[in-house]
Amino acid sequence: MFIDVNIARCDGDVLKHARRLGFKLVACSGVEQAGFNGVAVVRRVDAATGDVAELRSILAEHGGSAYIAVTPLSLRVARWSAHDERIDTIVMTGGNIEFFDKKQFSAMKTYGKPLEVSVGDFLRLDDVKGGQFYRRVNLALRMGIRLVTGSGARWWWELYHPYVIVSMLSSMYDVPRQTALASITAAPLQLMASKKILEHIYS
Repeated sequence: MFIDVNIARCDGDVLKHARRLGFKLVACSGVEQAGFNGVAVVRRVDAATGDVAELRSILAEHGGSAYIAVTPLSLRVARWSAHDERIDTIVMTGGNIEFFDKKQFSAMKTYGKPLEVSVGDFLRLDDVKGGQFYRRVNLALRMGIRLVTGSGARWWWELYHPYVIVSMLSSMYDVPRQTALASITAAPLQLMASKKILEHIYS
């Protein structure tokens, strides 16, 4: 089952194209339409913050019934996010790479927290940021962190075929193909099933 965990807006065009590409489950920040002809939709909550109090408020409101992805904008939030079981993934972008060091990945490993990356984000990185991203992704994998990948799509044409995503991760970041494939299949499915998020899908 192919899964895209990061779509900004699920309108009819996006869901139709996701179906054509072979996706069966998507997580959307903006749910404008329920699932379309075999594509199930999970509500996604994006928490991009540098304040722990704000993050706690978001979790109190949304924890349990949505896929919650935290983009830490401070070191304190990065460290704190690794420990909270209501958080599904911690998102690394070109803007917060500095918070993802060996200590951060060690905490994520201890508490079973996956690392999420976005195709739309890493395709925009310059050479310097791309090199930093490469090193962090491979450090995470060496330390046994699960990788989860989403498209970051805002429009239907920003969706990618699953095997294109696998190829990009493999060629650009030396992610083993099986690991890259698992990042859009088994890893997100296991994550959602373990937290019973699949009970809250729109089918």
